[in-house]
Amino acid sequence: MGSVKFYERKEIKDALAYIRILINPRDNLSLLRIINTPPRGIGKAALEKISRFAEQRDIPLLAALEEYHKIEGISSLAARGIREFLLLRDSLKKDMKNCELHFFVEEVISKSGYWKMTEEMSEKDPQISLTKLGNLQELVNAVKEFEDRCEKQGVEPKISVFLDEVSLASEVDSMDNSSDAVTLMTAHLAKGLEFKVVFLTGMEEGLFPINSANSSAEEMEEERRLCYVGMTRAKRKLFLSWAKERKTFGKTYVNSISRFVFESEIDGKRADSFSSDREKYNPFQSSAQTLLGQKVSHPVYGVGRILNITGSGEYAKITVRFSNGSKQTFMLKYAPLEML
Repeated sequence: MGSVKFYERKEIKDALAYIRILINPRDNLSLLRIINTPPRGIGKAALEKISRFAEQRDIPLLAALEEYHKIEGISSLAARGIREFLLLRDSLKKDMKNCELHFFVEEVISKSGYWKMTEEMSEKDPQISLTKLGNLQELVNAVKEFEDRCEKQGVEPKISVFLDEVSLASEVDSMDNSSDAVTLMTAHLAKGLEFKVVFLTGMEEGLFPINSANSSAEEMEEERRLCYVGMTRAKRKLFLSWAKERKTFGKTYVNSISRFVFESEIDGKRADSFSSDREKYNPFQSSAQTLLGQKVSHPVYGVGRILNITGSGEYAKITVRFSNGSKQTFMLKYAPLEML
């Protein structure tokens, strides 16, 4: 998601402002930030007339721009700039629907003229120009990283969710380390930071690591590395917590402690005790082969039947075909299934 203070840089705020007005047409602050960046001939006098028109009709600035021909005193230069901006807005809205997110962000930076404007700065200050261009490219990389993360988690990557993460990152960047308060953040955003006390919550199979039953060795190693990042943020105390039972989609499931807790050898006695308790609740631990054909329910995939069980003990895997046509394989020990 980028380094500390990354999202406070002007070029990044400008690029994101273009995206924000596409998602929220009532975002006047974002609109004012980029309406004349790069310059389009929409100067201070024109903006004052547009703002006054919007206030009189109680409409957003963007809606006022769409009625610019009704506003008295708008110069031909400003009118042309407004038309160009509205055409740009329409073009980017189509890109947002039809492109992968990182390609869409590239289009925002390019079509808006922001990339060209930044390149032209090199005549005055090559170093600043190269730094800003690098930051804009890093924004595209951050969006691609977000897309990859969503794909691993099996969720649709949405630009609105990315912006929410950016807002959280900005809060982390501007936090006061001397204040006596709790800071909530993702493990990704914690990179490079340190705290006296750290709480890692949701240390359960299926949450951290996520989708553990179907993860590749490479994906699991990435989750393990991320967990290490989270744990090593603590300077004095580290607390790991997990839920013995968790309600998902209205159903209660017994969870297993994350393998990362055992691998870290932190509080192993407590973890072993909890794991033993779990065995009492797991309906799939004994007589596994008798489950073939058994009807089961999954909180995400719905109802299905067990097709196959391979392996044994800790490494047994269970394959289920669900009524929606999908076929999924789970680690038997951690299968979030309910027998019907």
